[in-house]
Amino acid sequence: MKIIKKNSPNHYNGRAGWKADMICFHQTGGTSVTPALQYYLANGTVSPNYLIDVNGDVYQLVDPANAAWCNGTRTTPSDTLYYGHSTLPLVKQRKTNANYYTYSIEFVHCQLGNINNKQIAAAVELIKKVIIPHMKKNGVTPIIDRNHLVGHSDIAPVARPNGSCPGKYFPYQQIINCVLGKEKVPTDEPTETFAVNDKVTIKTTATTYAGAGTSIKIPAAYKGSAHIYTIDKVSGEMSRLKELFSWVWNKDLEKQ
Repeated sequence: MKIIKKNSPNHYNGRAGWKADMICFHQTGGTSVTPALQYYLANGTVSPNYLIDVNGDVYQLVDPANAAWCNGTRTTPSDTLYYGHSTLPLVKQRKTNANYYTYSIEFVHCQLGNINNKQIAAAVELIKKVIIPHMKKNGVTPIIDRNHLVGHSDIAPVARPNGSCPGKYFPYQQIINCVLGKEKVPTDEPTETFAVNDKVTIKTTATTYAGAGTSIKIPAAYKGSAHIYTIDKVSGEMSRLKELFSWVWNKDLEKQ
């Protein structure tokens, strides 16, 4: 596993006496690691402890000994981040900033939670080889279940409604099973190749058009098996659809 260390200023020094025993997953919302890093490394924004790119690279932005500014809660009932809104018993019981007792992991291009196999494998290795040993070093007995491997939406369901972060299709149980050895860690899926004049449809799970920093959403009316398009140009992981004159990620296309 390749870990690239960068230092984000967006954290607390230490964990205010707490020992982290939970892992919280997030999605960046964007499709590229570069703008995500620029944002997380800018002074006064937010940052996770770790960021996992689509190629499986892991960035450590905040040392696990420190509480990253990523999934905190508030003590004011009227606040959307109030701890009492959480669906997790542990968050409600602890009545404090959830950053203090969580390790946070962000995934790049995590559309509706659909991370790829490289990201799953990287997350499993990160948890097993870095986070769990860090817990044990601090005297914490790791508990690998859905009460301890959670999503931002579980901690803050009002601020992140409907499972929107990391997404409703996020593979929580697969990651849990792989960490526990109940399921094999997935290998990288074969990349389907596309060529000019291929007929394709856009998967219903696709969210945004392709391109660095692109955040323009693909309308639901353009997705699904009822709408067949023709590829008129291919560039790396992207293909341009003739009928839409727009670039779409190959991972969001299905051949017909």
